[in-house]
Amino acid sequence: MKETLSNIWMVSREYGDIAGAGGVKDVAQQLSESLAKWKGRHVSVVLPLYGFVDTARVGARPLADPVIRGAALRLTVDMDYDGVEQQEKVRVLTAVHNGVVIYLLESKRFQEKSDVYTYTAPDEAQHAWQKQGG
Repeated sequence: MKETLSNIWMVSREYGDIAGAGGVKDVAQQLSESLAKWKGRHVSVVLPLYGFVDTARVGARPLADPVIRGAALRLTVDMDYDGVEQQEKVRVLTAVHNGVVIYLLESKRFQEKSDVYTYTAPDEAQHAWQKQGG
């Protein structure tokens, strides 16, 4: 019996024109959209909801909580920093682009970022430990 890959999940820090710093955004988008064109394939991409992402432009809306009717899905997730254990609240937003379901994870740590990989001058101005370029 031949098995086919029908439910594909990708996790990325970049995706198309939503958030990008280099070629990863193009690879993540093009691979996802190509796979989504195949009949019977469901493709999902999970990425951070950075502070610079315009959710209205992306068409993102809160994902509904499957248990609490009418509520947005909110989770408490272990998000440890180097040697420091902590939990953060995460809200999940979703959008569909060219057949690909996009899940954006909104948390304080991602919302504070003005760039995908490095801290910017405004980041450093708000928090001294977030050194520009670091």
